[in-house]
Amino acid sequence: MPSISRDSAILDGPVVSETWTNGIYPDFIANPMAPWNPVGPLTLLPLPPHLPRQLPSRNIGNFSQSSGNVAQVLVRVPHSYDMTAITSGSKREALAWPNYTSLDEKIDLEDPRLPLLVAPTLDKNVKENALPFVIQCYSQWAIFRLFEPLKAIHAMENQLIKQFSLKDTRTRTILLANVMRMYTKNLEIDGTGVSILNYLSNEVEKSVKLFMATRPSSPVIDKQNAIHALDTTLELFAIQVNSHPLATCFQLLDRVAHVFRRACPQPPGHALNLLDILMDPNPNLRHFAIIDIMGSVAVGRPSCFRYEVPLSFDLCGYINQLQNTHSLRWLHGMPEEIVLLFAWINHLCETPGVSDNPELIPSIEKLILQIRMTNDGSDEPILMLGRVVVQECWRSAVFIYLYMVLGKANALDPRVIRAQKGFMQLIRGVKPGRRPDVHLLGPIVVAGVATLEEEDRSTLRQRILGIRECTVPGTTGNEALLELEDIWTRTKNERRAAIWLDLRISHMRITQLWS
Repeated sequence: MPSISRDSAILDGPVVSETWTNGIYPDFIANPMAPWNPVGPLTLLPLPPHLPRQLPSRNIGNFSQSSGNVAQVLVRVPHSYDMTAITSGSKREALAWPNYTSLDEKIDLEDPRLPLLVAPTLDKNVKENALPFVIQCYSQWAIFRLFEPLKAIHAMENQLIKQFSLKDTRTRTILLANVMRMYTKNLEIDGTGVSILNYLSNEVEKSVKLFMATRPSSPVIDKQNAIHALDTTLELFAIQVNSHPLATCFQLLDRVAHVFRRACPQPPGHALNLLDILMDPNPNLRHFAIIDIMGSVAVGRPSCFRYEVPLSFDLCGYINQLQNTHSLRWLHGMPEEIVLLFAWINHLCETPGVSDNPELIPSIEKLILQIRMTNDGSDEPILMLGRVVVQECWRSAVFIYLYMVLGKANALDPRVIRAQKGFMQLIRGVKPGRRPDVHLLGPIVVAGVATLEEEDRSTLRQRILGIRECTVPGTTGNEALLELEDIWTRTKNERRAAIWLDLRISHMRITQLWS
């Protein structure tokens, strides 16, 4: 168990009135210490006695824009945000994050990576065009799906050249490129694309079986072979979420889990060192670990592996310094410290006696506040601010997860309410659009579990349905919304506040619906 400092400060937040009421439970007086027994099979654990009162705000940065009449944008964290543009007429309006959804994205014309994005359409049937066509398809897909696409181009090009040089991954890469091209044209994958993805999934299963049937040689060679076996698999996973149910995506993850485990040096039965994985130069290992951990958060299921997380203030600072060389923030939109914190909370939940330490949650609160949301400053201010908002939403999500998972709190706990309200203020401060909403689906699910007010639920519902893929039944985004709807309906009918277990129950109910 990680050591906890004896001088941990109690972080206070706004006092929630004991007579606070809401539209969902109008007859319920929100006294957090009152017994609260839900109707039905669920049993709420008692709330912890430690209830901090107020969390201080601090400035992350000031952004100004010379054109227009936006005078100042102030970001305050963690739970007292004001994400509105302050205009000369003092009228507050939500900021609009530029929604570039084609190859005319507003980028630096001098950027040497530009030809990869705006090259003319290539004839894929010409042999010499095969690799350029694949790179172009991947680049177009990156614009629609990645958090910071320009940062991904160089690494993506090198990886594609490597995959194209090997016969067993070349065909997979070309097929994936065709599906990506289909997706970027219509923001959907038709029956042909789904058939290709199903074929590739079967090929992955064959490759995994072949690899696992091969006895390990030296650890170095075995790790290289395992990493090679993961090539194209995680790209396949990233595309599947737009066209397949959650269960199918997790089946793919479970298939390659044993391959990933062979690439890790820890003996069988031991927890994996998450820091070593996130610092590994190969993106496949980092990507798998992040998907595994964040997938468990998003649906309430256990991760494929137990992860050892040696968190500390110094470690968070060290990780932040490595953002430009080892981070996958450009892919997911969250700093690695966020992933570490989610994994650490999961680890602590499995550690006997941890909940008896009254200093634990305040210490983790301090760590969450220490996370620096980085931006290289190369983008226009509004776009840069939008990316900061996404990261700050993840910060709010970690607070909610901490209180509801480790603290065993329900959605009426004052700390949960404070974090959820901070999240809603953030998300309402940026106008709906593909960007940033496509990158907010994860934290929306976490915050949605804790959302009580119908107005807030409607806002989250609209933001999810504003993403075209999430309107298609049987896709992960659509199922995520169905899970939230199931939580909201069940808890309302049972006249109780949600607990984190509700997410797992709803996930199983919705998964069975589509199985």
